[in-house]
Amino acid sequence: MNQGFRSVRSVLSSLSDNERVALGEKFGVDTNDSRTLRQIMLEPNRIARLVQQLSADGVAALKSWVLERGTWRNPPRRGPIGNGIRELAQAGYVFEAYLGPHHSLPFLPWDLMPLVTPQLWEIPWAQLADGDAERSEAPAALWSPFIYDIFQILSYTRRDPLLLTTQHTVYRRYKAKLEALLWKRPHVPPEIVVDYLLTIMEQLALFSVYDEPYRLEVSKYADEFLSQSPEALFETIFEFVFEPGRLVWPSLLSVSLAKNVAPEQSLNIAQLVQWMDSVGVSGANNQYYLNQAITDLLVFDIFELTGPQSARLSAWAYGALQRTFEQPTPQSALIQPTGEILVPPTTPLSERWAIDDLASRVKLDRVSTYRLDQDSVRRGLERGWTSEDHLKALGGLLKNPVPDNVRINLEDWYRVLGRHRIFEVTLIHSLHAEDSHSVEQLLGDEVVDRLSPTDVIIRPDRLKEIVRRLEKGGAPILAGVLKPGHSKPTKGQHPLSSHTSEPWAVRLWQASASITPSVEELRQQIRAAAQRGKSMLLTYQMAGESQPRTDYVIPMSAEEQWIQVYVAKQRRYILIDWNRILSAELDPDA
Repeated sequence: MNQGFRSVRSVLSSLSDNERVALGEKFGVDTNDSRTLRQIMLEPNRIARLVQQLSADGVAALKSWVLERGTWRNPPRRGPIGNGIRELAQAGYVFEAYLGPHHSLPFLPWDLMPLVTPQLWEIPWAQLADGDAERSEAPAALWSPFIYDIFQILSYTRRDPLLLTTQHTVYRRYKAKLEALLWKRPHVPPEIVVDYLLTIMEQLALFSVYDEPYRLEVSKYADEFLSQSPEALFETIFEFVFEPGRLVWPSLLSVSLAKNVAPEQSLNIAQLVQWMDSVGVSGANNQYYLNQAITDLLVFDIFELTGPQSARLSAWAYGALQRTFEQPTPQSALIQPTGEILVPPTTPLSERWAIDDLASRVKLDRVSTYRLDQDSVRRGLERGWTSEDHLKALGGLLKNPVPDNVRINLEDWYRVLGRHRIFEVTLIHSLHAEDSHSVEQLLGDEVVDRLSPTDVIIRPDRLKEIVRRLEKGGAPILAGVLKPGHSKPTKGQHPLSSHTSEPWAVRLWQASASITPSVEELRQQIRAAAQRGKSMLLTYQMAGESQPRTDYVIPMSAEEQWIQVYVAKQRRYILIDWNRILSAELDPDA
């Protein structure tokens, strides 16, 4: 995620108490309470007054931010944009995603765009808005179509990992099964929805990639993703969808305009494109980018089509942008004497996810149905549970107690199915019993159990330490693990990718760190280094990327529009537009 693309709520939660107090002083209040500050910052009349009072430079900076899809890609130190950013910072609205003295991004929270856009231009609402379709005012549903689809795929993959081709695509037979599970979208073919969702879920780190066999499995981050509050989950989705480097078409601007039309009205897409083009939004009238963006918004359940050339916010997006959310009801699931568990739509997603693991799915719908059966007991046994463990985990999720007949059935299944187990263990085999006992004495608590007079069981995750300990104790051993039935050792099952986040810090805006040198200053500095053959530490932004890179480079040839550099780490030459260079400093070791 681009750390320079955050909501007001997300920003405030990242600031320290002292920073929130300093921010409160800018707004004339003595508080560090995030909720109070957010209400003040997003108050529509305050935003309208701010825009009216801005200088021409402040308006230019704000318009640049809107037209660049919610970001300043390369804000200069001087000139209208740089001066305007300073003015907005004085008003308390500019923050900074900070990684280091040469790697920081000034930004405005994205949820300001629906508020500032109508203040910056005379918008022809009579041409943009049309239609008169009834809409009920309702909070954003917890069990929305997009969340439903994500949950369906996670639930399926939890039980049946998705095998991958060598081109890292899911096999068609799995996609066909997933297509049958998803929410029916009248305007997007199911095969496109599945491809979209699989890509999105991998980018959101809901999957981990494993080898042997090459496959996708549910990642540990899925628990964290589904445990978010409704508002935090909405922001996670929105910040992914509208991240400035993700799509070319200005989706966030279109959603900001849709939020400002009457609830029963839609946006005329042709008129929307025409207006965007007239105010200077690049790529707005590109049909390919437009189709890609509309499909994207439909899959994410942010837009719904109301005609061949009209769209409006979905019920979920409309409620979420009004900051009204259906609140979850913990422990609302009901268990029946038949062993079926009924899960209502307001059940917290984290509890729904836990029930999905503890019982077998019968039907996912507005009220979902699960059943305690032998398959759910098998999954419990695989994690080493007893019937008491299973009942305890289930009891914390249900509104009513587990019926006696269901409890008795569960205990019987655990007793019958748990009678025989297959174990995979790592052991050290010795030729003689006395040698095995010597090994046991040398290893001490590294030994888990004894299997036979010549075999001891050890922990598989401590092989290197165990080998070193035996060699040090005078009992050398071959480090390779023999696997009967395998002609050669195979790779272990390990994740090839996992959820990580960059160590960005969000803080109040620091002008000296955030505003980059002018292009002319950078030209002089880099050309001087090129003439002397010196390497430099360069922070720059490649076309199509929203996150800057920082690399040690050797400047080569400099032209009017770009410079060629040799990137030492990548061992290749690249061309960089002068306007995309954020900072440069000489390599101190050069």
